[in-house]
This record gives sequence, structure tokens and C-alpha cells, in this order.
Amino acid sequence: MSSSMAISLLLLLLLLGAGHMTQPTAAALNQDGVLLLSFKFSLLADPLASLAGWGYSDDTPCAWNGVVCMAFPSSSASEAARVVSVVLPNAQLVGPIARELGLIEHLRHLDLSGNALNGTVPVELLRAPELRVLSLAGNGINGALPDQVGQLRSLRALNLAGNALSGPIPANLTLLPNLTAVSLANNFFSGALPVGGFPALQVLDVSSNLLNGTLPPDFGGAALRYVNLSSNRLAGAIPPEMASRLPPNVTIDLSYNNLTGAIPTLAPFTVQRPTAFAGNAELCGRPLDSLCASAADPPINGTARSPPAIAAIPKNPTEALPGDDTGAPASGSGQQGRMRMATIIAIAAGDVAGIAVLVVVFMYVYQVRKKRQREEAAKQRMGLVAGRALTSLELCQWSSAEESGQQVFRLADAALRGEMAGREEALASCLRLGFACCAMAPHKRPSMKEVVAAMDRIPSPSSSAQ
Repeated sequence: MSSSMAISLLLLLLLLGAGHMTQPTAAALNQDGVLLLSFKFSLLADPLASLAGWGYSDDTPCAWNGVVCMAFPSSSASEAARVVSVVLPNAQLVGPIARELGLIEHLRHLDLSGNALNGTVPVELLRAPELRVLSLAGNGINGALPDQVGQLRSLRALNLAGNALSGPIPANLTLLPNLTAVSLANNFFSGALPVGGFPALQVLDVSSNLLNGTLPPDFGGAALRYVNLSSNRLAGAIPPEMASRLPPNVTIDLSYNNLTGAIPTLAPFTVQRPTAFAGNAELCGRPLDSLCASAADPPINGTARSPPAIAAIPKNPTEALPGDDTGAPASGSGQQGRMRMATIIAIAAGDVAGIAVLVVVFMYVYQVRKKRQREEAAKQRMGLVAGRALTSLELCQWSSAEESGQQVFRLADAALRGEMAGREEALASCLRLGFACCAMAPHKRPSMKEVVAAMDRIPSPSSSAQ
């Protein structure tokens, strides 16, 4: 009895040991893998099963989808390969961004763009000491961008475009020494632009936000190649000091703001296309077509208060004569006054004569044109009487007055006048209809339906004869 019990107990122990050995243990996976699994389990959905191969059964996550590792000889043998990149763009991942991603010690490249991630940017993610590329564009991330982004001293590219981020842009972005590209477009950032220059920045895109205030005079950077500040609420003038803070060949887009005043006539502003300044109604100067009006320029046309351009006649010709500061009459003032009056009358007479000459010239031109019109009309009448075929233009210019009374029959060919007896009314109706159809203005011409109706009303030769 005791021997059978001992055998049963031995078998039970063997089964328990075998079961324990077949179960996976979390201790087999290194620390980076555990942190990545925390991100996986925080997600609400993975419709493309992009993270299906992530599990505790592996020693390292280096073979997982979207994960890249690098060897670090200084690490222990069990952690020689460490995670440096997590790249999962357009994977349709749904859920928040786990704070554990920021705890991956050697993480350098994180790309989760084009997903459906929501929530805020974890502060822990902005403390990754080796992070160089952070791309979370095209998600639904909201809230403010924490100031801890200024602690990413190794950061080179920051892409948060196409989210719902709000609040001010952290001013300490200008302090990052290695930052070369920043895209914060299509968000809800508000407030002023960061003051100061970017030491290494080449691309800056903060378009389609709610940024307001004025352009800082010290805004810029010596390495900038592209600056897009369009579709914001920036106001005021463009500071000329900005020209010295920007390279002469940089591409700038300041369109669709509330900028006013003159565009500085300095590079790089003078080499931009007009579209770079479009949408600023009160902006003027090159390269725009709207030139700035200078206060020193005299008006082109006289105002309503300007006096007529005729010789000015003083009220008292004897006042303020030369050589007399007191205004008292000087010697010989009567003779000088008569000479001055004669001069003024001569000038006024010259003005009147000039106006008269203009009137005579105008009347002469008018009479010549009127005479030519009468001659042309006479030629047309002679052509009609002689049976000459007129052009369509001449017919259309024929006076409608000729259609009235017996004068209308002069339009008929002389060879047909012998056959007109008893058909005068029909002939007159046909001619009137023809003139109506060749009217110069299209809206005055009858439609085909109206022409047919008019022709039906014209008496036939048989009815006219009766």
C-alpha cells in the first residue's frame, strides 16, 4: 500500500515539473521587450494585426514587426541587442501612447504616424535621452505640447502635423542644438512665435494653426531653407530686421495672415513669388502687384478743392510789390501796377484764347464726322436706287426711317418694279422682316418661330390681286 502511494506521489511531482517547464516566463524577455508589450496591451485595437507576433516567448523583441535593434557591447550578455527604432506608420493602431515607450533606454527613432492614436503626448516620451526622430503626425493627439520637448538634446526631426494639439509652441524649441526639421502644421497652436533663432533648423512648418501676434524681429536661423507660416493670424508689419536673420535663398510663405504695410525691399523677401504674400489684404510692395502709396508723392489728379489751372489774380495787385517789405506803395507804383495788371490780363486772355481754340477744333471735327456720315448714307441710297447689291453690314446700318411710306419701295431692284403693282404691302412686309433679322444687336433679332408667324401674316400674291 505504501509503495503504491509512493509511486503515485512521484508521478504527480513529475507532471507538475513538466507543466512548470512548458509555461513561458516573463523573465525570458528582456526589459525593452517588456516595455514594448506594455504599449501593445494599452492599445484598444490592432485591426491589421501588426503586433500579433509580439509576445513573451521571445528572448528579445528584435525580430518583432516594426522593431529595430542594435548591439551595445557594453551591455550584459543577455541584453547585448537593444531596441533603437520602433516604426509602425499607417498600421491603424487605436488607443493612447503608452508612457513606457519613453523608458526604452536607447530609443532613437519612433514613428507612429498615420494611425488613430489619441490622448496626450506622454511627458516620459520627451525624456528619452537618445531620441532623434519623433513622428506622431496624422493622429488624433490633443492637449498641449509639454515643455519637456526642450530636453530632447539629441532630437533632429519633430513631426506632429495633423493632430489636435493646442496651446503655445514651447519657446525652448529654439534651444535644441541638433534640431533640423519641425512640422507642427494643421493643429490648433496659438500664441506668438518663439522668440530667437534656431541654430541648426532647416525646415519649419507651422502653417494652418491659430498663431497670432507679430513677427519677431529676431526670428530666423542661418541654416533655414524653408519657412511656412501661412494660414495663421499673424498681424502687423514684416520687420526689416528679419532679413538679416534669414539666408537670402530661403523659401518663405507668409500667405493668408493679417500682415500690413510694405514688404521689405531686402532679400530674401524680394526673391519670393507673389503667392508667398497672398491673402494679406493690407500688404503692399514687390513682388505683389499692389504698390505702396508714398505720402511724399503728389496726387496724380487734383482734388475737389484744387483751384482751376488759370492764372491766379491777386485781390489787390498793388500789394506786396518787390522791394517793399511793409506793403506800402513804392515810387512809381502806379506805373508798375498798370504793367502788372496788363500782364495779368494778357495771361488770362491767353487762357481764354486757348480754350476757344479747343472749342473750334472740337466743332470742326464734329462737322467733318457728321458730313462723312451724310455722304455714306447718300451713297447707300444711291446704291439701292441703282440696284447695287449691298453688303450685310450696309443693310444692317440702313436707317429704319427708310422703311416707312413710299420710300421703302426704293429698296427693290429696278428690274422688279414693274411687277410690284398690287403687291406693295407684301413687299414692304418682307423688307421689314429682313431688316429685323439683320439687326446688329442679337437680342433685337426675331426668333425662327416669330419669323414663321410673320411670314404667315404676309398676304400672298393671289390675295393681293383680289
